[in-house]
Amino acid sequence: MALPWLSPFYLIALLILLYEIEEQVQFPATVRLLENSICQRHYDPILETPVEESLCKISVIQRQLANIRGWYSALGVTPMLVLGPFYGSLACRVGCRVACAFATTCQPSNQPTAYTAMPSQ
Repeated sequence: MALPWLSPFYLIALLILLYEIEEQVQFPATVRLLENSICQRHYDPILETPVEESLCKISVIQRQLANIRGWYSALGVTPMLVLGPFYGSLACRVGCRVACAFATTCQPSNQPTAYTAMPSQ
């Protein structure tokens, strides 16, 4: 007798839940790293001494962080907009299971570009 919690539905739901938990844990750390990088460039671009976190909350730094987060969010949905018609036609031709498996395994990376690689303004 098969265990009901080993059905594909529950395994897929568990996989999605684990992926979403990972995203929720990763996002604040990414934002903090971006904020720290902007703050470091703003206050001390030559010396590499740490800057206190409370100094990073000024509007100039937060405005630049909001701009980067906006671009990050906009570029994060671009693969879905570009590849959506492809996956739809693939699902019509070969079936939804193959298209879903292909979309799951071949998704582009969702890691942000390191702000430190950008030229300073």
